[in-house]
Amino acid sequence: MLRASLGALWIGTALVSFGLYPVQASYDLLARAGVPPELQGVALYGAATLDLVLGILTFVRRGRSWDFLPSSRFLTIFYLMVFRSA
Repeated sequence: MLRASLGALWIGTALVSFGLYPVQASYDLLARAGVPPELQGVALYGAATLDLVLGILTFVRRGRSWDFLPSSRFLTIFYLMVFRSA
């Protein structure tokens, strides 16, 4: 149940980042976080791709794994960027 919830969270986050949330608002958030305009597209779609990959891996990989380590690192960096820019 926890694995399915975490996988759904990552995939849902990817879908939101790929365009369900207004892309211009995402760029504005990245600008407030200090990401240069020429890197905002790479940052947004790179992060969305990483979210999707983590979500898929959460469903595909079986057995005891350390999926939470990259997830927790990524989330920590993301939230530090967002809260620093707020």
